[in-house]
Amino acid sequence: MSLPFKDVVNACLRRGLASESEPPRSPMVIRTFDAGLREGIDLTKALDLVAEMDDEHFGAVTRRLDLGSLGE
Repeated sequence: MSLPFKDVVNACLRRGLASESEPPRSPMVIRTFDAGLREGIDLTKALDLVAEMDDEHFGAVTRRLDLGSLGE
């Protein structure tokens, strides 16, 4: 016997809200490491460089395509 959607949603919400009384989990730990960057390297323009490289790759790929034959 299937339950109406409204009853399923309400049951899930009640179960989720009731779980707030559980003890909190331990905080997530993110391990970091030294990237070993050399002094004098400026990473403020790194995203611009990546975007430029991506644009060049996209341009090279699209130049190789025969756009006239794609739609036929």
